Amino acid sequence: MTEVTVGLDIGTSSVKAIAADGAGHVVGSARVPHRFRVPSPGRFEHDADEAWRRGPQAALAALGDAAPRGVSVAAMVPSLTAVDGAGAPLTPGLLYGDERGRHDLRTGHPVESGELLAFLRWTVGEAPDAAGYWPAQAVANNALAGEPVLDTTTAATASPLFDWKGWDAEIAGDVGVRVDQLPKLAPTGSSRDVTAHTIRVVPRITSTSPSSSAPATSCSANASMQPGASSGPSGPPTRPHANPVGASFGS
Repeated sequence: MTEVTVGLDIGTSSVKAIAADGAGHVVGSARVPHRFRVPSPGRFEHDADEAWRRGPQAALAALGDAAPRGVSVAAMVPSLTAVDGAGAPLTPGLLYGDERGRHDLRTGHPVESGELLAFLRWTVGEAPDAAGYWPAQAVANNALAGEPVLDTTTAATASPLFDWKGWDAEIAGDVGVRVDQLPKLAPTGSSRDVTAHTIRVVPRITSTSPSSSAPATSCSANASMQPGASSGPSGPPTRPHANPVGASFGS
């Protein structure tokens, strides 16, 4: 088989994966459903371990022997969970529109809303001793290949915690976290290559509308997969949906 790349999307109700060869022909696809929860009016969440960690592993494994050269991970924004030292989620996966992201200055634009920063305040309160605080993309990248990478366009949804150059240590400290507890950043459009293979990360913005036992450094479909990141457009996209670069499939 010619060189294969995979687009993997963490949606509201499932994880989808599509494998394509160098000519753009689809050579495999998979869908792994997961639950979304509304524990009370105004709250909207995932079981982050099921949807953001085990779901991507299972979707990639379901492609069989595709052996992708790279994987482009897309997901909803904003989203957030606390993780332990192995990258396993400790708290609910908070999703766009959840009331725990609301505050007096909130607007409709994901970059200006401050929703993710409000998610972070709530999550730190629930798990103050967590090893990290990661969005869905970083959880998936870590699960697939051992590195919690996030592209800078997705990071922009954390404004003002992200200042378009990096994480703001002072604002992080005000919330009760250290910069090293947040995902590693990769410039939009760049790539990270740890060994022979690359994971590509692309942001996905959406409107407010089987498990794997593989270790965190691999997945059962391709044990040699290693992490990296590349990302989508050079500026923040807008609601209700934007993903001009990379693979993103419906919920």
